[in-house]
Amino acid sequence: MNTFQILALTVFAFLLAGGLLAVVKRRIRRRDALLWSTIWIGAAIATAFPQTTSVLAEALGIGRGADLVSYLGVLGMLAGFWIVFGRFREQDRRLTLLVRRLALAEADDRQSTSAKEEREPLES
Repeated sequence: MNTFQILALTVFAFLLAGGLLAVVKRRIRRRDALLWSTIWIGAAIATAFPQTTSVLAEALGIGRGADLVSYLGVLGMLAGFWIVFGRFREQDRRLTLLVRRLALAEADDRQSTSAKEEREPLES
């Protein structure tokens, strides 16, 4: 095992432990932790045994294991960007609805305050 593999496996172990700790502290959902744990374990296997990516790549009709890893990385990033984009759109929609409600509530408050002032003359 070379130096890169040792460093990378150490990083993957810390990432896996961090994900499990986040579940225990209820910072992330178990489903998300399972997804990330699967990614870290898969990356650790690919790092520790690089020939496995070549075997899998050949089975899928891809020339090299490195190409397979690159393709999977690109597909993963595209899926991640799509999910984040959808969440931002939903958050923007909710924020717009909240601002509308607050503006209408404030307008109602101002209108009722001015109507009340008109009914009650100022004492001199």
